Amino acid sequence: MERYKDFREAQLILNSRIFDYSVDKFGMEILRYCADYIDMMGDVDELIYDEMYLPFLLDFLIYEHLVDGKKIYQLFRDNNMISQLEAEILDSYDNSYLSLFRVVNKSESKNLIFLRDLLEDRKNIRLTDMLFSKTLEGNPILFTRVLPYEGMYITSGMSGIFDDLILIRLVDNFKGFRRDVIKENGIEEKEKMENTLRMIYFLNAYRDIGIDVYYED
Repeated sequence: MERYKDFREAQLILNSRIFDYSVDKFGMEILRYCADYIDMMGDVDELIYDEMYLPFLLDFLIYEHLVDGKKIYQLFRDNNMISQLEAEILDSYDNSYLSLFRVVNKSESKNLIFLRDLLEDRKNIRLTDMLFSKTLEGNPILFTRVLPYEGMYITSGMSGIFDDLILIRLVDNFKGFRRDVIKENGIEEKEKMENTLRMIYFLNAYRDIGIDVYYED
């Protein structure tokens, strides 16, 4: 678990540096712009100031928001000195994927949860997570970003939990939302918009019908 802890700690520090870089370069307006872009509930301040939803906003800012065709973390990498560990983390950002998963099993002793992707046809994922492996009960639905490393997968730190009883409704409503947005806006390069549409829909679904998770110290 030491390797997991090293990456998790370094990732938190790196994301803080990326955030500071984005604010220094573009001002706090970039945060409000992103919040306004992904908000569907008419409460942008909630995304910025509520600790429950801020991780979604920061995830979108770092991994999805484009400036001159590049993502914020890519701009940071191009314009800052980084360590070997940070380079490895940023490589995982290049290969990260944002999706909706079902928890199919877990091993508390090994700090693992096993995920099935509900939106893509890919093999089940063995996710290393010290908190989720101890706190998740049953087979909940998890919206998160997965970062792949050699021999290990971890989350970006952003997650939304849903009751598995609403699985079909959740997936069907997202597909309808995606279809309507693409049609109404005449979007041709659908693949480039996929993660953004997933973030917008599942963030706002989480605000509406998600499960609040509180961790004990």
